[in-house]
Amino acid sequence: MRKFLLIAMLSASGLAHCQTEEELCRQAQTAMTDNNYPEAIKAAGRALTKNPEAPCRRTRIDAALKAEPSSAYYLMAISDIDHLMDKGDKSENTVRMWAEAETGLAKLHFENKNFPEAAKHYQKAKDAYTKAKGMSNSSSYDSQIANADNQIKQANAQKK
Repeated sequence: MRKFLLIAMLSASGLAHCQTEEELCRQAQTAMTDNNYPEAIKAAGRALTKNPEAPCRRTRIDAALKAEPSSAYYLMAISDIDHLMDKGDKSENTVRMWAEAETGLAKLHFENKNFPEAAKHYQKAKDAYTKAKGMSNSSSYDSQIANADNQIKQANAQKK
């Protein structure tokens, strides 16, 4: 009888922890609303592990871009953006997020005096901002393009 009760209790507790991708995506969105970016990244990641096409990939990207700057978060965002673009999402918003992630990663490389990597990622950011500008027919990206170009020059000067 005790074994049966123990098995029933363990099964019930296991079911309580078995969340659907929709529940995990809601948790990620709630964490974003609460500015708890690491939790949003974790919940969205669990949902994406269950289903790579779960609807919270963009939430994980947003959280990675707003969280404490780290190479891991920027690389995760870039990987997620690549996934979206491979699936056909080449919208201005997606391209802009790609540029922001590349810029963040480039800044970290520059701060760590890894100037070749900084220049490479600033170039990718500049290319992405230029692409986003072409999609929007707006001058709103001009300052980001100029900044990336300036940072490329600074990084290249430091390499010498």
